[in-house]
Amino acid sequence: MISSTYDEEDVGKIIWMGYTPQLTLTRSRHLRRIAWAMKKPMTKTLAILIDAFVRHIAKDETRRSSVCNHCKDRSICASCPFEKEPN
Repeated sequence: MISSTYDEEDVGKIIWMGYTPQLTLTRSRHLRRIAWAMKKPMTKTLAILIDAFVRHIAKDETRRSSVCNHCKDRSICASCPFEKEPN
């Protein structure tokens, strides 16, 4: 289980994760072309795509519930877009 703890000075700040996604050559090429079209770096484009996908899933009660049911980190349920009963 993933546990998230924050110091008081971290509240309200963006916390960047040190993770480099491993993409296939084909997916990297797709992302690069989408980034060019958006006139954004690939990292920002990937973040935009993930945010859009999250919003898409969050609209569908069945998908949202599935993500919530399989979640292994219950530390942010109150603010999670996949929470079964959205705020």
